[in-house]
Amino acid sequence: MENTVSANVSLFEAKFQGAIPLPKKFAPSWSVPLRSDSVEIGGAKIEVSICRPAVAGREGLSEELMYLLSTMEPSQVIDKKSFTLTIDGKEITLTQGQDYWINTITKLRSQGYGS
Repeated sequence: MENTVSANVSLFEAKFQGAIPLPKKFAPSWSVPLRSDSVEIGGAKIEVSICRPAVAGREGLSEELMYLLSTMEPSQVIDKKSFTLTIDGKEITLTQGQDYWINTITKLRSQGYGS
């Protein structure tokens, strides 16, 4: 199923107004399902979840930074190239496209998925 979706990204993007079905393994740990259902396709059971849009973080960020990203709406960072914050007296700058992405598909595309 994953290969079928990745081979037809533009078709899914057009059909779902920019949204693309992704395997659950790519979802951020803070992803919140709004609705889920199971279907059978070609004898295989597939679980489909529609999740609330979420900012995606880079693997390896600290737990504190991942928590911060989990509280942010994509609309809060869509126009920001970076932002700076202070944690325990240390100034940290997070950069869009390196440390965080406005959503998981943007992150995956930057890594060559679905190209």
